[in-house]
Amino acid sequence: MKQVTHHFTSTLDSGKTGVSLFRFSVGLTAFFPLISLLGWIAHIEKLTSFANGFPATAPNTAIMLLCSIGSLIFQTEFRAQRHVKFAGRLLAIYTMAIAFTTLAEYAIGHAIHFPIVYHFKESPSPEAAGTMILAAGALLLASIQNGLCITLFQGLSLSIGAISEFFMIGYLTQSSVMFSKFTRISAVGISIPTMLSLLFLSFALLSSQPRQGFMALAFGKSAGGIVLRRLSWIAIALPCALVVFLRITRSLGLHDEAIEDAFAIMFTIIVFFLFTWSVAKKLEYLDSQRKSQESDLQKWKTIFENAGWGIVIAEVGKNTIGLMNPAYIRMHGYDRSEELFGRPIPEVFAPENRDELPSHIEKAYQFGHHTFESMHLRKDGSRFPVLIDISLIRDKSGLPTHRVINIRDITLEKRAEQKQKIRREFLESISLTLNESLDFEGTIQKIAQLSVMGFSDWCIIDILESSTSPSKNYAFHRDPNKKIQLENYRSLYPATPQTYLSAYLTIDGQKPNLVTDVDIQKLKRLAFSEGRIKAILDLGLQSYILCPLMVRNRRIGAISFMASEQNFEPSDAYFAQEIANRAALSIENARLFLEAKSATRAREDTLAIVTHDLRNPVASIKLNIDIFNRNTLPILDLSPEKMAKIEKQVLNIKRAASRAEQLISDLLDYTRIEKGNLRLVQKTENINDIFEELQATFSPIAQEHMIQLVVSTQDVNQVYCDRLRILQTLGNLVSNAIKFSAPGGIVEIRAKPLNQHQVLFSVKDYGHGMDTETIEHIFERYWQPEHTKSQGTGLGLSIVKGIVEAHGGKVCAESAVGKGSTFYFSLSMAVTAVSGLTLLPSSFQAKAPPASGNGISQQND
Repeated sequence: MKQVTHHFTSTLDSGKTGVSLFRFSVGLTAFFPLISLLGWIAHIEKLTSFANGFPATAPNTAIMLLCSIGSLIFQTEFRAQRHVKFAGRLLAIYTMAIAFTTLAEYAIGHAIHFPIVYHFKESPSPEAAGTMILAAGALLLASIQNGLCITLFQGLSLSIGAISEFFMIGYLTQSSVMFSKFTRISAVGISIPTMLSLLFLSFALLSSQPRQGFMALAFGKSAGGIVLRRLSWIAIALPCALVVFLRITRSLGLHDEAIEDAFAIMFTIIVFFLFTWSVAKKLEYLDSQRKSQESDLQKWKTIFENAGWGIVIAEVGKNTIGLMNPAYIRMHGYDRSEELFGRPIPEVFAPENRDELPSHIEKAYQFGHHTFESMHLRKDGSRFPVLIDISLIRDKSGLPTHRVINIRDITLEKRAEQKQKIRREFLESISLTLNESLDFEGTIQKIAQLSVMGFSDWCIIDILESSTSPSKNYAFHRDPNKKIQLENYRSLYPATPQTYLSAYLTIDGQKPNLVTDVDIQKLKRLAFSEGRIKAILDLGLQSYILCPLMVRNRRIGAISFMASEQNFEPSDAYFAQEIANRAALSIENARLFLEAKSATRAREDTLAIVTHDLRNPVASIKLNIDIFNRNTLPILDLSPEKMAKIEKQVLNIKRAASRAEQLISDLLDYTRIEKGNLRLVQKTENINDIFEELQATFSPIAQEHMIQLVVSTQDVNQVYCDRLRILQTLGNLVSNAIKFSAPGGIVEIRAKPLNQHQVLFSVKDYGHGMDTETIEHIFERYWQPEHTKSQGTGLGLSIVKGIVEAHGGKVCAESAVGKGSTFYFSLSMAVTAVSGLTLLPSSFQAKAPPASGNGISQQND
């Protein structure tokens, strides 16, 4: 690419060289006439002639030279400004007027009083006037850009240089006839400052147009330009150097005038040979560089022509299609580059994207590189998405010269993105749909239907009951007519590990199996009968994907996706496995839910039987104990010791029966709470009455365990609740507090306002306490700490939580090991009686659970 950039910027490099030479030559051209004018003003003769005895520069000659330089500057540096360029032409005309007036005066022998020409005592020499006419003619042609005018301009400029060279040789050889008597009109002659200024004026004129005609070759980097530059310097410098050399050698007495000609010829041959040898070496180097560049260029050409991306190279400033590679031509549906070359670049863009193109190009100029997506048009008018990359090629000065536009057809990528988007949405839809229900059969049916709607033509799902054989299979076909045919197929060929397609191929695998181009031979290799093969082909089978249904590295079945008219792709296999993974999880959840329902139903049946069958025997035991105590025990004639022993045994039997009755009651209560069938009869209750009844029930037990019960209320008297259920709740908490308190301990039972509408109850003990882990699980069913597992069923606190939450309250506990525990629960305050009606406070009504929908029965008195 470096060589390509070098090729594009070589012309600009030559222009840069021309500008440098132009400014240098302009400066020296203006320097000598300014020095001469200063000499005339200051009366310093050497400044006008540079040497005594030689002609001096006339004032009008200096003025003409300065006007020429001004004209050249105005027409080159300010060519975009018409009025300045016009002023430059006027200066050229003025210079020509002075020169013609001077020559006319020499011709007629007396002064001509021309209004615009000021006459000095010293007039310009005819040589200077004639040369300035050539310069003025060149300046009038300087801004006219056509082939003939450029040729005349450069010819006149070269003529000025040649004349100046002639005068220089005359001075070097001290041949006055060459610089003062050449025209034979006057013996004034041309001065050294004028000669040098004209020589540099010639350079300035030629370098003002470095990219035109002769100068384009002279400043170019081609072999011809190199030869021209080197030989031109020889032509200019060799005569002068030869003359100087001969003058020096003659003054040293190395030769006389007789051999000067032979010596000059020999010197010229040697110098010319050396320069020719130098040029030959340079050309040899350039030829090797050319071959290397051609080799590199061929490599780049091969890359350019075989690139997969379309490539276009357009010049900066031109918005047309330039050099392009075959990929770009094919991409747009054309056969030849001529059909696209030179066309405006926006034409290949879709109409709605054309207005955006300037902003993209501007970003490329701003950052040097820009990538964006757009839409292009083919020859037939069809559209296709493209990815466009714009880069800039800059010259050595940093100016952009060309735009390199890379275009890639991203149709396949866009299709893949759209496909991925559709599939992602499809998977989300499957997940949402499958989460709507936990019905086992319904879940499998939904999986089959969704798979057919969004992915395959027909689908079969096998559910394994064991690891060896599929026990159930489900099928669905997109075509309603073939759905009946598929059902007939399933009935004719029932699922077995050896014959059923999906089970046969996936029973030993955990990865999806993709099969394409299904034909009779492939089906025969599965050991299928001819009738079965025909039935499969009638259903339509071009390709299929078989995926295992895996849950926690355990296979629960397989799912088969069938395509009737097209082949699945490898990416489809991964998508199919994603569907299978979601399907497996949903099927497993539905199966677990079904098992949980069955287990719950079995447990409820067992509890119903147990509670029903045990309640009567336990009641009978208690009744017989009471009869024994009333009727039998008093008539026994036993010693006091034996009587005490029998009474203790009877008391133990009664306690065991009461314990069994309590367990049966707890089981029934928890079952009702879990099912939402706990019946509440709520009304306004006096808290003190509840506490008195509670204290009457548990005071004997507390005294037996040497525990002190402390009951108190604070600014609250009434509560809205089911009295019996709250007594049951407080009883469970107080019973636990007594059980886990040491002898001599205290159990505090308190009630106080929690807020404007709620009462906070608390039961506090100073026993062993609980750690944080125990508190986190304390209200879970059947959960007990290790050291208390033999002291109950683990349902008491679960029942407390259920009763409190059924009242619309909350329950919690706090404890610290060695400091005891406190259990809190909240209830609504009492309702207000208005006109005989019982009303709940509005805030409590909002919090209270509705009478219907949760299975809890509420009755207000």
